[in-house]
Amino acid sequence: MHLPGSPDRFRSTGLPWALLATLAGLPQPGNAAEIDPSKLPPAVGRPVAFSTDIQPLLERACLKCHGAERPKAGYRLDSPALAVSSGDNAPSIIAGDSARSRLIHFVARQVEDMEMPPLGKGEPLTPQEIGILRAWIDQGARGDAAASGPTVTASVTTAVQFFAVSGNEGRFREHYGLREGWGGGLSEFSLKYELDPRTRAEISGRALSASGDYRFSARVERDQLGWVRLDYREFARFSDDTGGYYAPFALAAPSLADDLVIRHRHATLETGLELPDWPRLRLAYDLHWRDGSEATLNWGGLAVGGLQRNVFPGRRQVEEDTHQITLDLRHDWRGLTISDLAQLEWHTQDQLRTELPTASLPFDFGTRTRDEQDYWRASNVLRLERNVRDWLYLSAGYLYSRLKDAGGFSLESFVPSDPSTPPSLDVAAGDISIRRQSHVANGNLMAGPWNDLLLHAGVQAEWTRQESFALGRAYLTPTAFDSNLDRAATDETVGLRYTGIPSTVLFAETRFQQETYSQFEEGLSDGTPSFLRDSEDDGSLWDAEAGFTVSPWKAISLQAKYRHRDRENEYSHLRDLDLLGSGNGYPAFIRARDTVTDELDTRLVLQPLRWLKATFRYALASTDFRTLTDGWSDTSVDPPLFNPGAETRSGEYDAHTLGGAFVLTPWSRLHLSTSATWTTSRSLSGARNGEEIIPYEGQTWNWLNQATLVLDEKTDLLSTYLFSTGDFEQDNAAAGLPLGVRYTRHAAT
Repeated sequence: MHLPGSPDRFRSTGLPWALLATLAGLPQPGNAAEIDPSKLPPAVGRPVAFSTDIQPLLERACLKCHGAERPKAGYRLDSPALAVSSGDNAPSIIAGDSARSRLIHFVARQVEDMEMPPLGKGEPLTPQEIGILRAWIDQGARGDAAASGPTVTASVTTAVQFFAVSGNEGRFREHYGLREGWGGGLSEFSLKYELDPRTRAEISGRALSASGDYRFSARVERDQLGWVRLDYREFARFSDDTGGYYAPFALAAPSLADDLVIRHRHATLETGLELPDWPRLRLAYDLHWRDGSEATLNWGGLAVGGLQRNVFPGRRQVEEDTHQITLDLRHDWRGLTISDLAQLEWHTQDQLRTELPTASLPFDFGTRTRDEQDYWRASNVLRLERNVRDWLYLSAGYLYSRLKDAGGFSLESFVPSDPSTPPSLDVAAGDISIRRQSHVANGNLMAGPWNDLLLHAGVQAEWTRQESFALGRAYLTPTAFDSNLDRAATDETVGLRYTGIPSTVLFAETRFQQETYSQFEEGLSDGTPSFLRDSEDDGSLWDAEAGFTVSPWKAISLQAKYRHRDRENEYSHLRDLDLLGSGNGYPAFIRARDTVTDELDTRLVLQPLRWLKATFRYALASTDFRTLTDGWSDTSVDPPLFNPGAETRSGEYDAHTLGGAFVLTPWSRLHLSTSATWTTSRSLSGARNGEEIIPYEGQTWNWLNQATLVLDEKTDLLSTYLFSTGDFEQDNAAAGLPLGVRYTRHAAT
């Protein structure tokens, strides 16, 4: 039976057509009664063995989608027993009767919309191969006697690396995640043990010293029962310990002379249950922790000849860990898919930042800043999905989350040259607490009742409430702060896809958002109000995208899309009191903001010859920032500054990208590719139209070459070469600092 409507309409759902039909309660395609056996290639008239006749053609055409790793529709063809018994709609093979086996109907391409392998996923089986497959099924679909026992496979890949760095070794480690000099280890190792077609165990991992990358994974699983998995991963993130370079000092850039590295570790213990006709269950425990020291941008002052610049590097010591428990349930009930994901997380962290003495100050002085945090978070996501008709797919979801956070902060000053002098506690807050809860609900549909037209739409509503409070001391003065935040938002999305024009696909999508913020902030100093802000923000967003793909001939394809995005915010400042500062000021004088972005992306693909494919791309991005403020004046400078408060352009960003790529396959065993990309961008501040803040602009070039030569079934030769250069060095001689980046990079493998 050919179901009305094409399954191509629902490809974007990510669900197989067979599952969609099952959810809808529709009959499955490929009934034997509808197949004419005379149209099937005849079975060959000789004995057929699985290992020599069947396994090679399955590996070529079928195992990419129906192997041991995430088989589509649960159907596996990597062993005779599973080929007969596995799958969501088993059996696909009727031993002894190939004419009634749906696998033969599919590979013979006798069932519309169920041709296997699907278009673009592999070469179809030849009539001779189908005849061999039919003979194997007619002869009982059995495996070879010698292959009935357990099997063990193992592989190991070793690596040796050497990196010679000329220049800043710390910067090299930070950018590439590798230490200079010699390194290596095992880039991959694995051991697989298959006790029987349904029971498997696997151990895999890697160990590389240069990057500090260590991984280990162990998994045991049995089909239609469940699995247990243990994972561990460890890797390093490096920081450059060098500060800023200031030419008038005539000194090398200051350095901490320290190896700044953070060790990241992640362990997972997971178990799952997959019993037939039972809900699918997954229970997992995750532990993330990291520790070490990293660079910060809180640079200290350095003074030479009475001139000071903040170029001395800073560092922070980090210790934190996060625990997660996840429970995931999924069940199909009368065509309705129900899934629920619950998660509990708790986290602790302790960070310490030490700033060395500031050379410009007339006294010996240093600071230590400590930041502590301890929180727990609970969330639950409920999702419902159903294919109501073959042309109508519905889904809905609801999220609830709750957060409770407690922390502390302290700032101490000390005298580094006199360890006997106790540190002075300048600022401390030992009771910082945050409470937050959120509700999010959404609904979505995908409909295709009309030929060649697919519609999708969705709506989502969100409400969040957050309450914060802090109590502490600032230079012996008791202080208190509290803040409340309310957010309500609604999103609507509508999209269309039309394929009625020959060789053409048209698509369009638009998104609307309405959101409201209400924020209250209050500070008390020694029981007296120090500041009070009560503000509201009404925002709106319109984001639209449209484009097409046209391929009038097989050798030519043109793609283009245009996007327009407009976000507007209007602020109402009901109260703004700042007794410790200058009164009404930032950000209360901002009344509105408008950000408009336009993007254009075009791509032309040419394939004039079977062995030559060329791609050309051009992209444009432009963003304008506009701000409406209250009027202000500053008569303390000469000449005085005045602003009437009208709308002004506060910034602008533009970028252009040109690219081209060529893929050549002059020989079936040789694959060559080269690609080049040029990008230029410019960021402009609206302050006096770029006169006070010099625009940040520059360009980058990237050129990548790759070659692959297949020597035989077990040996490939691979090579790559990358050249990249960029120049964003700015004309800022007046500032005295070499702001901006200029680089050249070569990489060969």
